[in-house]
Amino acid sequence: MRLFCFPYAGGGATVYRPWVRAAPAGVQIRAVELPGRETRMFAEPFRSMDALIPALLGELRAQLEAPFALFGHSMGALIAFELTRALRRTRAPQPARLFLSAHRAPHLRNRRPAIHDLRGDAFWAALRRLGGTPEEVFAHRDLMELVEPTLRADFELCERYQFTGEDPLDVPLTLFGGTEDPNVSELELLAWQEHTRAGVRLKMFAGQHLFLQHSHAAVLREVLDDLSRENPHSSMSSLLSVVKK
Repeated sequence: MRLFCFPYAGGGATVYRPWVRAAPAGVQIRAVELPGRETRMFAEPFRSMDALIPALLGELRAQLEAPFALFGHSMGALIAFELTRALRRTRAPQPARLFLSAHRAPHLRNRRPAIHDLRGDAFWAALRRLGGTPEEVFAHRDLMELVEPTLRADFELCERYQFTGEDPLDVPLTLFGGTEDPNVSELELLAWQEHTRAGVRLKMFAGQHLFLQHSHAAVLREVLDDLSRENPHSSMSSLLSVVKK
C-alpha cells in the first residue's frame, strides 16, 4: 500500500518524516514535495488548483497503482480530493481511501477572510493569528522573506479555489479534525459526506488547526487501522502493533 501525503500551506515533505520512520513494512509513505519549499525551494509555487492538479497528474500518475491511498492536511486535503476527482475523469485507478484532515467540505464557504493579498506586516500579523507557524520564523526577517512567496501562493490557491459540483466519489473518506480548531468545525467536516457514496468516518483530536504537528503517531495509527480494513488480507494487519507501541 502506497500512501501519498500532501502538506498544509507552507509545509513541505518533512511534515511527514515521522510517518516515514514509523510506518510498517507493508506501507510506503510517499510525501509529495510541492514546488516552492524545501528541496524545491526555488521552483515557482502554484497559485491555483486548476494549474496544480494537471501537473500532479503528470508527475504521479505512473506511481498511482492500486493499492494506494491519499492523505492531506488542510490545503493538502483539498488537493487530495481534487486529485481523486481528476483521476476519475481520466479513468485512472481510484485510491482505496481518502484521508481528509482539517479542511471543511469543499462546497462550504470559507469563513476566514482572505489574507494572501495583504501587504507587508499585515500578512504576517494575520498569519500569526492563525497559528501553526513556528515563532522562530517571525524572529528572522531573512527567513520571512524567503518563505513569504510560497506562503502567499499557498493561501491564494486555497482562497481562490472554486468548487465545481460532480457526482459523489465511490471512495470512502476518513475525516480528521481538531477539537479546538477555530477554522474548521465538526459539522463542516461531516459535510464531506455529500461527496462520497462509500461512507465516512470522523475522528477528532485534541488541538487546534495544526493538531497534526503534535499528534503524528495517533493520526498514523488511525490511518493504518483504516487501511488494514480496506485490505484485510495484507501484511499491514499484523504490523499495526509496531506503530501502536
